[in-house]
Amino acid sequence: MINYLQIRNFALIDKTDIEFDSQFNVITGETGAGKSIILGSIALILGERAPKNIIRNGEKRCEVVANIHLQNIAMSCRKNIAAILHSCGIVDFSDEFLGYDELHLKRVVTSSGSRSFINDCAVTLQTLKAVGDLLVDIHGANEHQSLLQQSKQLAILDRFANTEELLGECRNIANELKLLDQRRNELFKNIPSEVEAEHLSMIVEEINSVDPQENEDEELNSQHKIAANSRELLQSTALISNLIEGVDSGEFETKSVLDYFAEIYRELTNISSLDDNSSASSKMLEKSSLIIESIREFSYDIDNYRDKIDIDEEQLNYIEERMSKILTLIRRYGPTLDKVFEARDNALKKLEDFHNFEELKEVLKGDESRLKLKLENQCKKVTSLRQKAAKEFVKLISQKLCVLGFEKGQLSVDFKNIKPSENGADSINFMFSANLGEDLKPLKEIASSGEISRVMLAIKTVLAENDAVPILIFDEVDANIGGETAMQVGKELQNLATTHQVITISHLAQVASHGHRHFYVYKTVDDDSQRSFSYINSLNKAERHDEIARMLGGSSGALQHAKKMINAVTKMGEII
Repeated sequence: MINYLQIRNFALIDKTDIEFDSQFNVITGETGAGKSIILGSIALILGERAPKNIIRNGEKRCEVVANIHLQNIAMSCRKNIAAILHSCGIVDFSDEFLGYDELHLKRVVTSSGSRSFINDCAVTLQTLKAVGDLLVDIHGANEHQSLLQQSKQLAILDRFANTEELLGECRNIANELKLLDQRRNELFKNIPSEVEAEHLSMIVEEINSVDPQENEDEELNSQHKIAANSRELLQSTALISNLIEGVDSGEFETKSVLDYFAEIYRELTNISSLDDNSSASSKMLEKSSLIIESIREFSYDIDNYRDKIDIDEEQLNYIEERMSKILTLIRRYGPTLDKVFEARDNALKKLEDFHNFEELKEVLKGDESRLKLKLENQCKKVTSLRQKAAKEFVKLISQKLCVLGFEKGQLSVDFKNIKPSENGADSINFMFSANLGEDLKPLKEIASSGEISRVMLAIKTVLAENDAVPILIFDEVDANIGGETAMQVGKELQNLATTHQVITISHLAQVASHGHRHFYVYKTVDDDSQRSFSYINSLNKAERHDEIARMLGGSSGALQHAKKMINAVTKMGEII
């Protein structure tokens, strides 16, 4: 139940706090006082879109907070709420939440947008609405006309019949059919012509003739680098050997590094023989000898290194030829070798479709026939469940209509077969007759607004007794009725409040007198600021007598009539 509601800067409401009763709450007041603003604030906290000009003039933001007790809510509803909150990371989906006492909902609206919170955690508007839809069923004043729509009537029957699981399977099959249709369209769209098939064959043949392997381009680059470098390495080592040892080709001869150092050594020997007492010349002679020996060792190392270099001109030519073929494929179908493989695979797939086109058409046709038959059979199950539920639905609605003033009123559900779809294979029409002897006709053809509102109330009460939504809100459900019928409407709402929290706006004393808690909405004008303010008060017993008397016309006998009316209702249950 909605335990309390806090409203700040919402339209004409400056500040108000409302504590609701767990059963039947009635809201009354003069026309234009702001009664619908109260329901508007509840709709806002339940995830409805914020209307324009919602923020009170002169304020920067409006805020609505609701505390909802969960103690008496059905376990199925608790589990669904827990699943939503768990998906948002607000609670752990465990048995602990199933004993959770309350939810704290908050909505803040500014000129730049709105923010939503559940238990002080920020959530999306969609999440807030998903939770709100599980908790509250709002029957607005404009909802009467929706009852005339066949789609709405089917949704009502499905809700009563609990067809969601069967319809879920219908939706799954219908989605499979949609995907099958997409595949068929893609097949017809992409099937190649004979000329295109010939071109595709050439692509496959060209790529297969080269037969590239995975990562072969990278491997060839590596091999080519090694083979190409071998030639350069041989040239470099040969030049070094020539510099060290010289060149003697028979045609010309060059001096080597060793030749120069040999001359240096001879000159140092001569210096040493001429200068017997010079230790310096002896040291230079010794160093030159060591240098000559090091150069000879270095020359030996170069020769060994060169002997180990292997160059295969035939292999190098093969690598370069292979690289050329691979690069040609990459240029045509690349820019990578993987794209070449992809081009071949796509061509093969299209050629396969081309050669197997007739067979594929037959396969798709067979799949379509199988799915259509499966959908048809599933829709039959839905129809059977709907028709079975419709009998009980009509029986219960007729009982409610009798209580609401249609003693001889009749309602039936007319079924018509249509093409199977995700919504089943039924088109239905609520057929109605308000009086004995009148033919049953579609509800939209014969019902007055007063009749529609009573039929809708009957439907709402029947549905409420068969689903888990714990809070019901009615806006002017008593429109265009009066007298004894209005008393019966009030009684029905009071009975409904034994299993649900009910909040309703009413203009009829007969309905308002049945409330367990009575709220009065009024509007005042501040003379200083010249601004309007709407307020809501919970009425005590005496104040309630006065309000019921006002609703009865305010005559001299109205107060006594009001007291008698409330006393009569009080005998049916404890009223304030």
